[in-house]
Amino acid sequence: MLPFRATLSRHIGNSLAGEKLGGTIDMDLLLEFMMKNSALGGVIVGTGLVVLGIYALGNLFLSGGAYGIFISGDKYNAARFWGDAGKYFGRFLRLFLWGVPILIILFSLQFIVTGVQKIFWGSDPYEYVPYWGMWLKLGLRAFALFMFFLIYDYGRIYTVKFDEHNMKKAILAGLRFILKNLRRTVTLAFAFSLLGIIALLIYNPVADLLSAPNVAIIILLFLWQQLFIIFRMMLRLGLYSGQVHLYNELSLPAAPAAPEDMPVSQEPEKDMVP
Repeated sequence: MLPFRATLSRHIGNSLAGEKLGGTIDMDLLLEFMMKNSALGGVIVGTGLVVLGIYALGNLFLSGGAYGIFISGDKYNAARFWGDAGKYFGRFLRLFLWGVPILIILFSLQFIVTGVQKIFWGSDPYEYVPYWGMWLKLGLRAFALFMFFLIYDYGRIYTVKFDEHNMKKAILAGLRFILKNLRRTVTLAFAFSLLGIIALLIYNPVADLLSAPNVAIIILLFLWQQLFIIFRMMLRLGLYSGQVHLYNELSLPAAPAAPEDMPVSQEPEKDMVP
């Protein structure tokens, strides 16, 4: 946001239009600003991609420490947490690369909709067919991402739990676990996703109310944003913990059956020799 803010400040200066930036977005002002600063779009996109990459790598790094603590069952220990974070970072990167073919296969599911559309409605379908097909494809893409990261999570659990170095084996172990326990693993992840959506529905109306060119309101909005981010991070840690618990519960070997009472063999009495 820093290059965007600097360019916007040069564009509007200390004008009355600047006061509107503390409230509802003025689309006319925004469009005029973007048209007069067309090169800024590339800067914002590039900066956004860099920040997104840093965030993703940072989250991946920290997840190694979190999974290490949850799998060990110990209380938080800084040496253990940061040690596991560094230990598994490289493996988690390789695990992601091994999971890319699975992601491609999952994303390919959306082309089934295109095939069905071609078979039943031809190349010139009714207007509602491509419209609903577009929404169905969007749902399949979301499903593909959801399932991929679910497989990836259990692959990370397998890696940490068994100190695995073969990431191909780990991602396949995560896939097998998901297929074997599809209902319970999907239900757990969906429950946490639903909590995140509910939190967003609560956050947005309050954030909209805190929109005014006033220092106190801006500070309150900042604090509300930070609380929301902290809650989302707590949800993520809760999901990690729940997944580890579920993996341990479903991976425990079945208890051996109680041995049945074996009948005492009775041998015929031997003739007693006097």
